[in-house]
Parts: sequence; structure tokens; C-alpha cells
Amino acid sequence: IFIYSSILSLLMSHANVALAPKFYRNSKYIIGILLLALSIVFLKRIVLVFVIILLDFFLCSLRIRFNIRFIPFDSVLFGLIVASYYLSPIYGIVIVSSGMISRLIFGLIDTSNLTKQAIFIIIVFIVSAFNHVSLPLIGLASILLVYILEILIQVFYFGRLAVERIHYRALNVLVSFFGFSFIYAYVAAIIS
Repeated sequence: IFIYSSILSLLMSHANVALAPKFYRNSKYIIGILLLALSIVFLKRIVLVFVIILLDFFLCSLRIRFNIRFIPFDSVLFGLIVASYYLSPIYGIVIVSSGMISRLIFGLIDTSNLTKQAIFIIIVFIVSAFNHVSLPLIGLASILLVYILEILIQVFYFGRLAVERIHYRALNVLVSFFGFSFIYAYVAAIIS
């Protein structure tokens, strides 16, 4: 952008700006949009991770702003599965870390989140090891494994079972399955 603005200012200093067509006056916006499109094409891995992180921050802020107890979509779990499946475990770990940081920032951290983060790290490596299986299948199996491990940890370690989260988990499985199916069918060629 710096190189482009330098070249543009050099060209505009030699031209009569009042007589320049609209293209030259608005070219910085056109070039900015083109650079954004090119960065999405060439830096799609970073853009994917960035979008997932922004989505998680947005959902956390919604929970705080409107006092929503549960949102039926776990963006961190969904994002780490997609990133680990198509990219690498490193991107999945980055998403898990950013999810933990966003919960710390918004004050949504508790003991269940800490145990969930450990489970997420395990899921990152499982998904990247089985990336030859279809995304909807491995995604659904991973989400179910996360919930089974969470329930086992709650029962054996904390001595309680959070029954109030069952509807949230069922909706999350359904929404995530449709998201995995959509990505696997339509977006996979763009991501990989």
C-alpha cells in the first residue's frame, strides 16, 4: 500500500488533478479493494483464521452485551476443526488460544472452559490426523467426542452433570454439521 501510494502521489503530482478523471481520484479505493481481494486469494489461510477469531470475539461480545447464556454455535470448536482439517494443527492451536484469550477479555472464563481447552488441543491433532475422512463426518465425530469427554470430566471430576446445556449442545451439533457440510461441498476448493 505504501509503494502504491508513493507511485500514485508521484503520478498525481505531474498531472492536473482538477482535470483528472474520476478513476484517478478514486483509484486508491479501487486499488485497496483489489489488494484486499488479492490478499484473500494469496493469504487465504491467515484470512480464514482471522475471520474465525473475529467471529468468536463477536459472539463473546454478544453474550456480554445482551446477557445471553448460551449461543448454539461454538465458533472456536467449529473453527479449530475446519482449520485443522484443511490447514494444519498449528492454525487450530492458534484458534484455541485466541478463544481462551477472548474468554479472558470478556470475563467468560470458568473451570469448564479450562478443561474444554485441553480437550480442544486433543481434537486439533485428531482432526489433522484424520483429514482424509470427509469433513462432515470427522467434524460430527469430533464434536460428539468433545461433549462425551466434557460429560465424563464433569461427572468424575466435579461430581455434577450440567443438564441445562443439553439443548445447547444438540443445537450446536446440528448447526455445526450443516456448516461442515456447506464448507465441504462449496468452500473446500477455495480454502485448500
